[in-house]
This record gives sequence, structure tokens and C-alpha cells, in this order.
Amino acid sequence: MSWKIKILTLVTIVMIIVFIFTLYWAQGQKHGAGSDQWHLSPEYMVKRDLVGALEDLRGKRPFSQQEFGLLQKLLTDSDWRIRCRALDALRYGKFQNQEQYEKAVKATIKCLEDKEWVVRSYALRTLAGLSAKEAIPFILPLLNDPKPEVREDAKTILKKWGYEERRK
Repeated sequence: MSWKIKILTLVTIVMIIVFIFTLYWAQGQKHGAGSDQWHLSPEYMVKRDLVGALEDLRGKRPFSQQEFGLLQKLLTDSDWRIRCRALDALRYGKFQNQEQYEKAVKATIKCLEDKEWVVRSYALRTLAGLSAKEAIPFILPLLNDPKPEVREDAKTILKKWGYEERRK
């Protein structure tokens, strides 16, 4: 009788291991084991480090023309995480002149139409950080964004700026 219990215990342990492996494998399939959510390509890592260095400036000095050009390029990167980090760098950045500031605002406004809601949300926060009240007409449509987080960010920024929507 003892050998039957040992076999039953062994079979049970093997079944548990198979079950756990199957769940793990299924999760990988569900999320796409090679998707950008889990896979950090060397290209991503390089871009992340580049934009990270610009984020680290945090207004200590103005962006050089080359750095600003790189940020503008990264705002249109195919990876939403890079776009968000580039927006964050702009949000806390310092600009050489009014022209550079205006280009930053214009590029950020374009990000309000991004397909990824998190990028739209970062763009709103960047515009708030830049005190770009001239962007209000571009922010208003986001009060009807499909994502509640974006709608809430838009309301918060408009309220902070003293904008009251006039309803008839």
C-alpha cells in the first residue's frame, strides 16, 4: 500500500508542475512573449538611455539644438514608452529661446492625437508643465476622450488654468 501512495504523490506533483507550466506558457502567449511589453530590444535600450540623459537635465541648462532635435525625433518614435519619456524631458526642460519653446509646444500638441492614451496623458501634463495656455483649443476635444484618465487630466489642467467651459 505504501508504494501506491508514493506513486499517487509523484503523479500529483508532476500534474501540478505541468499545470503551472501550462499557465505560465498561456500567459506568455496571451501577452505575446516577444511583445514590447516584456521584450526590451537593444534599440529600445539605446533610445531609453538617450532620452534618460535629457530627462536628467531637469532644467539645469537649456537643451542644445542637437538635443532638442533628438527630442523632437523621439516624440514620433514607434515605441510609446520612448514618446512618453521624451514628453517628460520636455515637461521639465529648459529652452534656449522662445522659438525652441514654441516648437516644443507645437510638437507636444501633436502628441495629443497619439493612438496611445498614456502618450496623450503625458502630452497634457507636459503642456501644463510648460504653462502652454495657447494649447487650450487643442485640449478641449480631450474632454471627450475614450479613456477616463485622459479626460480627467484635461479637466484638471483646464481648471488649473482657470478655464471654465461655458455651457448654454
